[in-house]
Amino acid sequence: MNGQAMQIAALEAAAPLPAPPGLVFRACDFPRPPRGAPGPGPEACEHDGLRAELPQALARAVPGRRAEFLAGRICAMAALRALTGAPAPVPVGEGRAPVWPGGVAGSISHSGARALAVVGRAAEYPFLGLDFEPVMEDARAAPLAPTILTEGDADHRPAGMAEGAFTTLVFCAKEAVYKAVWPRVRRVVDFHEARVLGLWPGEGRIELAFDETVRAPGVTGRAFALRYALGPRACLCLAAEGELLSPPRRRRAARRDRGHTPRPGIPRTGCDT
Repeated sequence: MNGQAMQIAALEAAAPLPAPPGLVFRACDFPRPPRGAPGPGPEACEHDGLRAELPQALARAVPGRRAEFLAGRICAMAALRALTGAPAPVPVGEGRAPVWPGGVAGSISHSGARALAVVGRAAEYPFLGLDFEPVMEDARAAPLAPTILTEGDADHRPAGMAEGAFTTLVFCAKEAVYKAVWPRVRRVVDFHEARVLGLWPGEGRIELAFDETVRAPGVTGRAFALRYALGPRACLCLAAEGELLSPPRRRRAARRDRGHTPRPGIPRTGCDT
């Protein structure tokens, strides 16, 4: 694999969870090099006439990081081809966020040896974010929960849902909505600047809102409803919303007159894909 183009056997086109119309998904499993694998790893990825190349910014990345980036870009290019007819490249922009063609919104995520991408028309879905995470064991989630959960988030944990699964779900949801608002907020949003407003396991729906510290048109004071799929091993969250047609919903749980102090924990370095 060193210095060569990575091949993907097949791309999946079905939506991985119930999604609104107008969105195009692509997903794949890819040959991820094991941790500590020798050599630089793949420099490009090819599939069905599509080719993604590693950017200079990842020239020193480990093989696994190279592989996940390339697989995600192939998924994104395939989704773009299905949506617009043109498989445009998706370069890396500010905050390591993907740069989509004009008129398109999209998001990319990956975990383990699986990559996913979603795209839609920006006029329909100006807020679009996707995140895919492995479900944490309870023992790992316990020390991380204080860095992820805001005061009151744990009150929404359903009876019977393990601590690791709930912490993973909230983490995944906050990552997805963070990606969705990145084009407008343009800064790293701390986990404690978003809070859970409600969780409906039977519907696969979780609702979040940002603190007043997150200020951007259409974002401040708004509640975001996300769809999710939570299994024993992985969690997937989708934030896909259009512009508000009415004033932002004001909820006591989402608005508290308190200062925001970022807390140490999982680092937030940008909208990484």
